[in-house]
Amino acid sequence: MNKRRVRVKSNIKPGQDKYQPEIVLTNPDAHAILTDTTSASIDKIIPESMEIHHTSHHDKSKGRKSYFFDFMMLFLAITAGFFVENQREHYLEHQREKQYARSLYDDLKVDTSIIQRVTDYKKWNGEKMDSLLTILASPDIHRQNELIYYFERLMTVNDVFTAQDVTYQQLQSSGNFRYISNNELYKEISDYYNLYHRYQTMIEDNIENVASLSEMESSLFHAGDLSSLFNPDSKGITSVFNRPGRKFHPVKKDDYFLNYFYIKAANRRDIQTSSVIWLMWLHSKAIKILSELEKEYNLI
Repeated sequence: MNKRRVRVKSNIKPGQDKYQPEIVLTNPDAHAILTDTTSASIDKIIPESMEIHHTSHHDKSKGRKSYFFDFMMLFLAITAGFFVENQREHYLEHQREKQYARSLYDDLKVDTSIIQRVTDYKKWNGEKMDSLLTILASPDIHRQNELIYYFERLMTVNDVFTAQDVTYQQLQSSGNFRYISNNELYKEISDYYNLYHRYQTMIEDNIENVASLSEMESSLFHAGDLSSLFNPDSKGITSVFNRPGRKFHPVKKDDYFLNYFYIKAANRRDIQTSSVIWLMWLHSKAIKILSELEKEYNLI
């Protein structure tokens, strides 16, 4: 196999361009020496894969501008990211606030309905206790003998108001009351539930225990007549006991237990009257909060 060797030598003559080399192709079969080393022939000899590198001169002012532009773009991108995330958090918090507001609104709606029902019952029960006191204070209690049986039975039942405070307890225990941005509204809500807890402690906890009446009942009343007043078909608390439809055994005249009976009836009347006052306060506060929630959060 024939080998080809390329030798580039520099024969510089006076007046000749020093960058014009003499190129000799050596081969066993070669009969010519190329001395015409023009740039065209050199281009043919030098492979295309060879690259000629030129020293570049950077424009410093242009580089600074490019760096500044890149920095500003990065700064704006980060700032925009923070802004979008902040807006997202704000939106989510507002949605949570509205959800809690709706839940509170629904709870208070139920409360106002229960308060009205319990208030009506306590007024009704208090009136019955007042009538019982009038009878017990009369010279001849046996004239209203059957009514005394009936009114005594009404002392053994009671309707109470229990607030729907699940949302309130959740907000309080989790610290999420911060979602309620309206401070005045927050105070109104807190006042309402504080008043409710005071009502429970001062009123409902002082209702007579039914067990405290047992000894008095066994001393004054006929057990069969007393138990016959129970109504198994009752549809509400005011109809748990029926009015007597026949004559009952006379109430026994025992001064000690009649006096005890009178005191218990008076306590029940006073408690029911006080309950009505507290319930009216609660109802008024609940209605005000409902109105504020409707305005603040566009609730219906």
